[in-house]
Amino acid sequence: MRVVARLALLGLGLCVSAALGAQQPRRTTRSSSGSIAVRAELATVLLQSGRYDEAAREFRVLLAREPGNFEYRLGLARALAWGDKPREAERELVQLIAKRPNTAGLDSLLRSVREAYDPRVVDAAQWVATEPNYAPYRVALARALAREHLFSLAIVHYDTLLARPGIGRVPDRGTLLREMSDVYVSAGDRARAAERLRAALADAPADTALRHALATMLLDARDLAAARAQYDTLLQLSPSATLLRERAQLRLALGDRAGAESDLWTSVGLQPSGEAYLLLGDLYRERGDYRGARSMYVAARQGAPANVRLAVAGALAQMDREERPAMLAPLVGDDPGWRLTEDAAADNLGVAYSALALRRTVAVAAATRFSLGAEWRQLAERTAARRVDATGVGANVGGWQEVAYGPALARLELQGGALYHELGGTLAVARGGLAVWLYAWQLDLELARAPAYPSLFSAEALVPLDGGQPLIERDAAVTLGGPAGPLDVGVSVQRSLLSDGNRRLTIDSYLRYPIGGNLYALYSGTGLGFAQRSTIYWDPSRYSAQSAGLEYSVRHARGLSFAARVLPSYATSDEAPILPPATAGEPAVIRGPMTRRSALQLGASADIGYRAHGWEAAGAVSYGRGRAGDYQRVGASITIRRAP
Repeated sequence: MRVVARLALLGLGLCVSAALGAQQPRRTTRSSSGSIAVRAELATVLLQSGRYDEAAREFRVLLAREPGNFEYRLGLARALAWGDKPREAERELVQLIAKRPNTAGLDSLLRSVREAYDPRVVDAAQWVATEPNYAPYRVALARALAREHLFSLAIVHYDTLLARPGIGRVPDRGTLLREMSDVYVSAGDRARAAERLRAALADAPADTALRHALATMLLDARDLAAARAQYDTLLQLSPSATLLRERAQLRLALGDRAGAESDLWTSVGLQPSGEAYLLLGDLYRERGDYRGARSMYVAARQGAPANVRLAVAGALAQMDREERPAMLAPLVGDDPGWRLTEDAAADNLGVAYSALALRRTVAVAAATRFSLGAEWRQLAERTAARRVDATGVGANVGGWQEVAYGPALARLELQGGALYHELGGTLAVARGGLAVWLYAWQLDLELARAPAYPSLFSAEALVPLDGGQPLIERDAAVTLGGPAGPLDVGVSVQRSLLSDGNRRLTIDSYLRYPIGGNLYALYSGTGLGFAQRSTIYWDPSRYSAQSAGLEYSVRHARGLSFAARVLPSYATSDEAPILPPATAGEPAVIRGPMTRRSALQLGASADIGYRAHGWEAAGAVSYGRGRAGDYQRVGASITIRRAP
């Protein structure tokens, strides 16, 4: 109450003085002196009562009238310092010390305000130049250099602090070593960062926080064995559910899945957590135990934070996609590792095709992949009229980017390269695909440019009889597939533009329904049509085939999988016959009206695969009769993938 009363009286005095000054202009000097004295006392009382912003405002008014007054500037500096405005206080104190360098208390006040904020490098360097032995200024400079990414200079000052501490209070040696380690990490030198943490740990071997920092750093540096040793020591010193879960993740990286599972179960025994159950679900899903994985994911969801629930939704969706992959959907983006693939096909018209491809895919970020591949192709034709052997080699480069959010997943892949054929020259190839998944449903959009002979299955499409250029096709395709209750559904539509001006439309559909056990009923529908006629490849204006049959399959996420299917079908086509030339040496021409043809056909295929951790192998064979006539084709493929 006394302070309030005094403030009120001082304020009243200021008002009276101001009023008297306005009424008696001839006595200005005396009145002004009184007014300044009263305001100075008011500013002092405000400062003493802790009303620092108001005190600073009053001292600024006083300094506007008497800029050289030392006491007023000191009062302003104190008001700013005590009012949590250290940068402004520092500027005032520098002026005061420059005017009266030996004033008691100014140096200590200046040091305290400088310690209250993070300076720029130029400011901290000036402090150190002024007082090189005052260690807190050097700490501030080292930290400022680190903030401004001048890492090598920051390390020099940390070394100086560790070698010659100087005067003043500074962080302990362990803290300085940790900060120095962080600077090394920012500079990309994880080896020296680990050395600094080890030095700090030697001074305080029981410091579990420091040991944990070293363990995580070694883990980031992929020094897994050393990180494992630190986690083992941590768990001996202070076992906890969190440390067990982290060591489980480390064991997974080392390939010790049994040890990781043991750690996770011990972790949930100490303290159940959504993160641990989520990792257990991933382990079960990886080895093909979908029932166990689903139960772990449900447990992970109970009471978990939003980020864990979102991760569980993504894991459940991924499991759905693995259990019931979309029908007809193409592969968008290879998994990391080496992949060797051989595809071969031959028909009863004397055409044979083979493609051997080797691809290496590496992870450049969490959801980004880069790939480099090489390919060898061979196309041959053996007929009474012609013998062709065309060999080609090629190279391609590509990559894909993935984005996931809960049950939704999107992947964009781009790929480009070139094929060289001695008989056909150099041909550019390019492909772009966008796949979007929602749970197990997949929508795929694809654009591609490639030589047309593999899809047309014609040697003349690569090596024309008239000496022209090989045919190129530009494709745009849309595929949609997914589960609808017990039914698996897939449909694909492709529009192709050939370089000879022709256009092709292809529509495929697929249904699969479980009958019981491992037996499924299948339906497949195919439609194909060309806009124009051609003499160098099969070109119906309309072709359709309706197939229905059975599939027996045993599929596992890990281990052996097998499937075999038989599909009888009925096909019809509208074709114009290719007649021989009227004169020897002239090209064949298409004559006569369109002819409707129909036939019963048969298709059969089988595939087998084996998947283990780190590698997988698969093979497939197929046989089909088609084109609404006595056309037959056989095919085979082999794939081997080695994970990194």
